[in-house]
Amino acid sequence: MGKFSLVSLLALLGMTPAWGEKETWPDLADAKDLAEVMKLAMPAERIPASTKDGERLLYLPDRQTLYEGWSKKMHANGKIDDLLHYKDGKQNGPWSRWYENGQRQYDFMMKDGKMITGSGWKPTGEPSPTKIVKGNGLCVGYHANGRKRFEGRRVNGDLEGIVSFWYANGAKYWQRNFKHGKANGPAKEWVSSTNPSIIVGRGEIIPTNPTKLRKQNGIYANGLRNGEWIEWDENGLPSVRRTYKAGVIVNTTTGYAD
Repeated sequence: MGKFSLVSLLALLGMTPAWGEKETWPDLADAKDLAEVMKLAMPAERIPASTKDGERLLYLPDRQTLYEGWSKKMHANGKIDDLLHYKDGKQNGPWSRWYENGQRQYDFMMKDGKMITGSGWKPTGEPSPTKIVKGNGLCVGYHANGRKRFEGRRVNGDLEGIVSFWYANGAKYWQRNFKHGKANGPAKEWVSSTNPSIIVGRGEIIPTNPTKLRKQNGIYANGLRNGEWIEWDENGLPSVRRTYKAGVIVNTTTGYAD
């Protein structure tokens, strides 16, 4: 058995791999290395996860042991979407993402859940503005149609400051303030009243061409909605007021515009 296969097997079994200590990771741009890692990777939807104090951790099926190994997510067309390595339940090692057409989208290196280095590409293969060096820099993502999808800045490995997300048709999806990698502070979100986003497991199905967007604004605390949030109708009038406590709705008032 070659060095790559042996180390891969050790990682799969939860033993400390040479990759984790010596930073000698497989080359995911190499078809052979990628194929080996794909064999080992667990589908993301099959890995239990929980959030504590705003930090997301992955576990083995026993839900007691922190996950160590590879996670993969696939596009609807069967091509690879996300490929990540975890240690002690946190992202640690390579994190690569691809567009539906097979073009590489991002290459990041993570350590203890923080982004250390990274670069990115547009759907055409042209380099994107994404450049992370020693935990600092800009990250910009794109939809398959070339429109901007995401923009945010990393500081010391974590998202920091204003982070924005757009729908594939160019409409703004949300804008949040981040502090030390978690949403904290004022936020604005635009949700379709006819075809909103759908949460599936730990993923989110976002409509590509949402209609009748309704603005919502309020506060995030430690990554969760907190306090009063107001939803505005298509005419810009306040219509619903919701009160959250640690992400849970505790009170709703409708007909607020009256």
